[in-house]
Amino acid sequence: MQGPKGYQLREPSFATKTPTQKQKEPANRSKPPQASGFTKPIDPVEEAAIAAAYKIADAEAKAFLASEAVKEAEKISKMAEETDSLLMLAKEIFERCVRGEIVTMA
Repeated sequence: MQGPKGYQLREPSFATKTPTQKQKEPANRSKPPQASGFTKPIDPVEEAAIAAAYKIADAEAKAFLASEAVKEAEKISKMAEETDSLLMLAKEIFERCVRGEIVTMA
């Protein structure tokens, strides 16, 4: 998902969730986990910066969606007001017709 300012969102909870380790047998606890290939240790500050960037991008995306929803709600509210005005006009025309008046539209 891409945010409004071009941020690329991968997993929203990237840095907030930590993988849980499965319970291993006591004999296996002393062994460090095997890494396949070269892995660079992540600096806690860098990890926090990455997490903050994801949260900012996610917040901006949500703010954009909220803004669009407000615009849509305002548009629907205006349509509802216009519909009420048309209904009142139709009722007025109907009442005049019931009284036998001739109603012309210009």
